[in-house]
Amino acid sequence: MERTENNEDLFHLKRLFGEGIVEDDFQQRINDFFPAIVYVYDADQQKLRYINKKVTDVLGYTYEDITTWNNGILQLVFEEDQERVKEEIQKFYDLEDNSSHLYECRLNDKQGDWRYFRTRGTVLRRNEHGKAGSLLFIAEDITEQFKSSEEIKQLKQLQLETENLLGFGVYNYDLATGNVGWSDGIYQILEYEKEKDAPIITFDVYLAHVPDTDRQMLKTVIEKSIEAKSVFTVTYPVITNKGNRKVISTRGKLVVADDGTVQKVVGSMLDITQEVARQEALEEYQQNMIQKEQFLDFGSWEEDVNKGVMLWSEGMYRLFGYDPKEYAGRLVINPGLYMLHLQHDDWLRSNLLRQEAIKHKNDYSYEVTITTRDGINKRLQTFARVIRNDDNEVVRIIGTSRDITQLRSYERNLESIVNDLNRSNKDLEEFAYIASHDLQEPLRKLSTFSERLVTRHSSEMGPEGKRYAERILAATDNMRILIENLLEFSRTARSSIPFGRVDLNTVLDQAISDLEIIIEKTGAMINSDRLPVIDAIPSQIQQLFSNLIGNALKFRKEDVVPRVDIKVEVLSNTEKTEHGFAEDINYYRIEVRDNCIGFEQEYAGKIFQIFQRLHGKVEYPGSGVGLAICKKIAENHRGIIFANSKPGEGSVFTIILPEKH
Repeated sequence: MERTENNEDLFHLKRLFGEGIVEDDFQQRINDFFPAIVYVYDADQQKLRYINKKVTDVLGYTYEDITTWNNGILQLVFEEDQERVKEEIQKFYDLEDNSSHLYECRLNDKQGDWRYFRTRGTVLRRNEHGKAGSLLFIAEDITEQFKSSEEIKQLKQLQLETENLLGFGVYNYDLATGNVGWSDGIYQILEYEKEKDAPIITFDVYLAHVPDTDRQMLKTVIEKSIEAKSVFTVTYPVITNKGNRKVISTRGKLVVADDGTVQKVVGSMLDITQEVARQEALEEYQQNMIQKEQFLDFGSWEEDVNKGVMLWSEGMYRLFGYDPKEYAGRLVINPGLYMLHLQHDDWLRSNLLRQEAIKHKNDYSYEVTITTRDGINKRLQTFARVIRNDDNEVVRIIGTSRDITQLRSYERNLESIVNDLNRSNKDLEEFAYIASHDLQEPLRKLSTFSERLVTRHSSEMGPEGKRYAERILAATDNMRILIENLLEFSRTARSSIPFGRVDLNTVLDQAISDLEIIIEKTGAMINSDRLPVIDAIPSQIQQLFSNLIGNALKFRKEDVVPRVDIKVEVLSNTEKTEHGFAEDINYYRIEVRDNCIGFEQEYAGKIFQIFQRLHGKVEYPGSGVGLAICKKIAENHRGIIFANSKPGEGSVFTIILPEKH
């Protein structure tokens, strides 16, 4: 290293030491008076040759303390700095004459603390080989400077962290040069890496980050501020170095010279991108809520129970006939306003429900009729919830109110239509029952007299007359069966037998027992899973099984043993949804599968209509009422029945019934 003015003290001391030893008391006093620790290290002997009394004043050690240490002066060095100091000391051996070297480290004091020193050193004497024989050092205590420097660093770091945390930075715009100074926070906002890709900052460089549509606006705001010598605040978007869009709020203050000339603009920039996004999202949400309230004709409200203050959404104003743009914030919303619009009985009842909810529960609802500001009557339905604090004290009530005027009107009309339909169905069922019952008597007479003709006067009638009489008997027998089936169908529709817990296995056994003769005749095989116990009418379920199994045996294939398999499964939630059933009730799917002749799937709906047949009476006798009865029984049990089939491959009749009613 070359000699500099900073090394003057070091080289004056070098001249005083001469050969490296203190020769008289005068030199000793000078060295002790010197405002730094002065010491000489014998490189050949690797030990401390001299140290002045400053080591005692600053660090508390005596010369005797230090000379007893095995590693000499190195023991003074703070442990974490020792390896670095060893490396620094090696550099002194390579110094040329009249040159020096400097390093900084921490030294331990006798009380166990440390102080920060800046140490300069030079070669004091060379040995016969020309190498450094002894080294002279001056260690200056710079602890206070170091602490001040560290505090400044910490403050800068704190500012940087604060700017990063809050998303802001400060700037300094020199109007004369056009140069702009940025804090690290603005580099962060504009997404520059300060040490790598940051440009030379001018006002034009910054303006390049502002979109064209806002650039002139920003320039105009600053120009008017300079002209008026006033503070300005402006919000605008910027495009960062990485192409991202941010929204910035800039505040500026002018630095004005004594002559009134504006010299600089200083201020801050705040990244408000997230705040703007949240505000836009909130406005969008509020707009959506307004649209929903308008579309669904409802409003929401909130009551501060302690303050007695109630707030309405725009929908509430509209429900009561007030224009929210005109009355929001102006209309006093209190019990008096409600009493003005509600009928007296409704007001008393709704207020009583509110008081009961405050005392005993958290939710309540009611319906009231109001008269709007325009004189229109509306039916409102309100749902409310009481909000309590941690001490179970009521703090507020929130709720929604909706206009159900049309809904209640539709319900009344629908109820009237249903009543008319039920009355009509009842009349039809009674007519069918009475008509069928009244037809029995003339039919019996027709059948009786026809039989007498055949038995008593067959010889007189001749072959043709006899054939006509037999055809009359066959027709009356078919008519009798048809009337009996019609009566059976009517009884099923008009059944008043109460539901009870029914073991379907028992009912199935009874149905099979009733079909015992035809089962034995055809050799049919009937197999069934273990069936559940449900709420049902036993006689109807037995008839359901009898009709389905009887059909399978009636429509059996020639030369094929009839087979009926009955399977049962619990309906899944997905299947309940598909069929429109409630998910909180168990439903059973019962499948009755046969190997009969089958039918085209296009007729799967037709076969459940009364008197509908797919085959002729000669080939397959019957009235076409059996499956219609099955459908009526399933509906009586709040279930359904449907069929799937293919010609020649058999049929599957599926019944879905609830476990409980």
